[in-house]
Amino acid sequence: MYQLCRYLFLFFVLSLPCIHTVQASIDRSDEVLSYLNGLQSEDITKRITTAKLITKSGINDKQLSELLARLIDTKLAFLSSTPTPAGDVLTDEMAWFCKALASSGDTSYEYVFQKVIATASNDKVKLYAQKSLAEISSYAQRNTILNDTEAYDATLSREENRYVNMLRSQDTLLKRDGAKYILRANNLPKKVYDILNKEILNTYQVNSRDRNQIDAVAWMMKALTSSRDKKYVPTFLAVLKNSKNIKLQRYAENSLKRLDPSVLPDEFADL
Repeated sequence: MYQLCRYLFLFFVLSLPCIHTVQASIDRSDEVLSYLNGLQSEDITKRITTAKLITKSGINDKQLSELLARLIDTKLAFLSSTPTPAGDVLTDEMAWFCKALASSGDTSYEYVFQKVIATASNDKVKLYAQKSLAEISSYAQRNTILNDTEAYDATLSREENRYVNMLRSQDTLLKRDGAKYILRANNLPKKVYDILNKEILNTYQVNSRDRNQIDAVAWMMKALTSSRDKKYVPTFLAVLKNSKNIKLQRYAENSLKRLDPSVLPDEFADL
């Protein structure tokens, strides 16, 4: 019996790395294929929409990046030979292609942006190439957080797990962006809103003078209000009564007015 228990214990310990490996390697090949098809669509609106999705996906896929690099080079040649106004849809497409490639976080593609900056005749295209070049490193850090699988929840979608990672990040700008995505997504699982609620309570009093922090909490409150769930009323009451920041108090008041106006304290009626 002793030997049997010993073998079972050793088997369990040796299996742990395998379990972690399974969790750490989430297959996103279907997502990549969808993006590859979208970028090669005949519809320019679909191509731009696909580039926007890639920008917030956290994906760093070589095949996808190579396609974006080729598309940027092709568009650069076309725009150089065909002058277009700043607001033209072709210019917008080029700008989003640049952002999508930068979002890979892969510095080996810096040469693509450098070529655009050096040769583009359109000022907006040059500007987006400059911004994209400057943001590659920050995207690399961002992708590490978005793709973290340590606390991966199999009951949530891959996208919802990324939202949760953003909310739990120490980066206030990433928290803010996560809240914006949640607000736009709407009708997410209650678990996501519960995590959002917890993050508001953990951060609204941390630094009332940090503009990014205040902005992030404000967006998180807007996102939580979109749940339309009255169980979060105590959170908004806590922010309203305890926050030293008038902006957060106003957001909390607006949230209470939408969820349950009857609980709004009289002394805050004129905020």
